[in-house]
Amino acid sequence: MHAFARRLILLLGAVLALAACGHEGESSGGLVSSEVKSTERAERTENAAVMMARAEELRVAGKLVQALARLAEAHQRFPENAAITSSYGRLALLLGHDELAAPLLAEAVAADPKDWRALSAEGVLQSRRGRLPDGRRALVNANAISASEAVILNNLAVSHLLEGNPAVAASLLRQGLASPDLRPDYQRRLTRNLALVLAVEGQFAEADRIVGETMPRDLAGADAPRLQRLLGVSGPQLAADAGWKAQLATSGPQEAALQ
Repeated sequence: MHAFARRLILLLGAVLALAACGHEGESSGGLVSSEVKSTERAERTENAAVMMARAEELRVAGKLVQALARLAEAHQRFPENAAITSSYGRLALLLGHDELAAPLLAEAVAADPKDWRALSAEGVLQSRRGRLPDGRRALVNANAISASEAVILNNLAVSHLLEGNPAVAASLLRQGLASPDLRPDYQRRLTRNLALVLAVEGQFAEADRIVGETMPRDLAGADAPRLQRLLGVSGPQLAADAGWKAQLATSGPQEAALQ
């Protein structure tokens, strides 16, 4: 496969802020003061936060399998912590473990309907399963909640590209690239995705210029099956090199997108 194809599309990641989740205990007399309850909740939240932080450190270091194992342990200890469930499900999806990710993402969205990262991941999952309309709805919801985060715009662009609407995809990617606080790594990835879309449209001069390399000329007019193979939509694979691998155009190693 052309070297460019292996670097396409952002895939999911970015850990969310933690949501406290404590369980009330009982004293020997059957009653616990509010101060004790508050302390216990704080301790449990701190422990959950520590586990999340360690998983994030592993993920950033590119040790995704180890990060997934740490999140699995955290989820076992704190099954009601929505932030852990969301992060666990999103990283599982990033690594191609769709069957594991599906119930976790559904649980995360049910617990926090405003979790746009989990919604985006669900959109990626549905799209990867060939349910593009369902995936699009999840992505549209995620986009509304996130106030048009660049990673969601990327995923929506990929969704449109797969449905044969490269002009709409290009518009969404340009909108994402215009985001004032766009991180440099995301800028590079959205730029590559835009180059892919332009190449599909046959606009090779602009595609080559913005990406700084020669795009494969056989991408012009590429059909959905070709794009699905290129993006890894037809069969998720274990992500490599810190999660940056072509998979269903959805989010990046540290964010989320049509994955």
